[in-house]
Amino acid sequence: MRIEILGNENRQTNIHIVALSRGPEVEIDLPGLELDFGTIRVLEDVSKTVSLINKSKIPAIFHAFTREPNSWFVPKQKKGQINPNASLQIDIICHADDTRTYTDKLHFMINESESIDISLIARAGGDTIYDLSKLADIDFGT
Repeated sequence: MRIEILGNENRQTNIHIVALSRGPEVEIDLPGLELDFGTIRVLEDVSKTVSLINKSKIPAIFHAFTREPNSWFVPKQKKGQINPNASLQIDIICHADDTRTYTDKLHFMINESESIDISLIARAGGDTIYDLSKLADIDFGT
């Protein structure tokens, strides 16, 4: 950049400008960054919601994925955009297939900003075998 000093038309001064830019500032409204599904029934989908809040004046583009490739936790919306000064609700589905504790990490990669990780946990209980037919229609030979 060049600056001309008024009153001295023959001299120009060079200056260097240093600027720091920041991407969008996104927060998750979740205490401790842990989403606990509690005790859930096996073989049933259970949904919990997290809220992403864009506190900046520019849009925030995100991608969501779990650490485990074949996770029991699935974000319904895996990518999208959060408008400036707005929030977006993301549903997380847990589908447990056995009676045990499930854990994973959900990563939110925010373009041109810091990523956010949340811990996911669910404890599953109940029966892992079920029959879709009506038990009254089964003849046990009596």
